[in-house]
Amino acid sequence: MIKIKDINHSFTNIDVDGDIEFAKVIIDTFSVFEEGFSFSPLYRNKMWDGKKHFYEILDKKTIQIAKGFVTYVIKDLKHRKKEYIYEKIDGSSSEITPEEFNDFIKSLNTPFMPYDYQEKAALDSINEKRLVLSAATSCLDKNTKIKAKISKEDYELIIKFREERIK
Repeated sequence: MIKIKDINHSFTNIDVDGDIEFAKVIIDTFSVFEEGFSFSPLYRNKMWDGKKHFYEILDKKTIQIAKGFVTYVIKDLKHRKKEYIYEKIDGSSSEITPEEFNDFIKSLNTPFMPYDYQEKAALDSINEKRLVLSAATSCLDKNTKIKAKISKEDYELIIKFREERIK
């Protein structure tokens, strides 16, 4: 059984418990080739694999990742139908419901409503406290502003689109 345990608000340990296949999946998933790696003397001299690693191997059965990547690990575990236990940090504040969030969005009285994926990203950000979001940026131009503030006391999400979007 895979054990996932939050160490603090930044890092999470994954105890693969001898499951070498899943350890390889984590290592492959959280490793990417650096730009121009093949020109590096370290790579040419076989002293470096050319990859940026977004994990740290602590011992033979424990891998540490950024807490924001936990959702990807859990999604993969569910897809592979593997059993796991996730120990979150105690003391986290209660989650807000989608209904509460939708009421908040409506109270902003903006001339447009966010798309479903935008609502999900904002709600997940508030409830998870820390995660990695993938944002499409090709739709943004220099006039688009995105600002987010999330704290224990309140949450605030401000998105200002180009003038054409609002009209």
